Amino acid sequence: VSDPDSLTLRQRLLIRQASFAAALFVAQAQASAELDERIRTLFLEDLVNGSGEIDLAILRERARLFAWDLDGPRVVVLARLSHEVEGAAAARCVPPGGATPLVWSRGNEIVAIVAAARPLAWAEAWQKELAVAFGVCRVAVGSVVAQPHELARSHAEARDALAIVETRGEVLASHQAVAVERMLLGLGRSALSNLVAGQLGPLEAADGQLDGPLRRTLEAYLGHGNAALAARELGIHYNTMKHRLGRIATLLDCDLAHPPTRLALNLALAARRGYDLAVRGPSGWGWASTSGGRSS
Repeated sequence: VSDPDSLTLRQRLLIRQASFAAALFVAQAQASAELDERIRTLFLEDLVNGSGEIDLAILRERARLFAWDLDGPRVVVLARLSHEVEGAAAARCVPPGGATPLVWSRGNEIVAIVAAARPLAWAEAWQKELAVAFGVCRVAVGSVVAQPHELARSHAEARDALAIVETRGEVLASHQAVAVERMLLGLGRSALSNLVAGQLGPLEAADGQLDGPLRRTLEAYLGHGNAALAARELGIHYNTMKHRLGRIATLLDCDLAHPPTRLALNLALAARRGYDLAVRGPSGWGWASTSGGRSS
């Protein structure tokens, strides 16, 4: 139309009707797409959360309808941001190469089911892309599983690892990297409390605070296995380091060179290092970061 003023009343009416029909079509298409996405997300949530038994026939039908690729080894990777992000926006940050992962969001948490030969390397690249696009981002990786019904285990491992990564202040970890902490998750509150009190009680009493100099000294020494390197990390003189180690050995009445003693102290420090146990519900125990002061 070169001159809109030349349109007749009937032509204007036809254009209005056509516009209304087009708008209705677009609205219906959007509603249908939103419903499909909701169904897709609910089914994937059931898959990774292990909600009931997985019907393989339904799973194959869903995979066909949504063009999912769940064949072969897969791993669940979780990302947590400081604010909510749509799954489509997070999916645009997927690293190039390899099979396209299944990505969806649950508030500020992003879930990805990935086929990757090196899942930790993939997760590291994804974390960097998400951090550039959305700011602070933490990512955790579960174990690689062979069957779709095993994805719930990979997801649970990634959830535990993500909670530990957050309390550590780190940005990336696999479930293997936090194996000690995940093992401690299985301990009851009483057993964990007894472990920490039995191994670190006198030291913490002497420090008078949760993160005192003696505890930091012990952590550095056990981490390096070398007093000189530990002194360099803490920024103290080597003689000061030796004096502190002697005091720690006296307080704990132990031989810091004895391997079983070192293992027990490392486990107690891992349990105490910025964590406190909190009930997570029927699935067991979970970590919650301490807000200051000594945890009970």
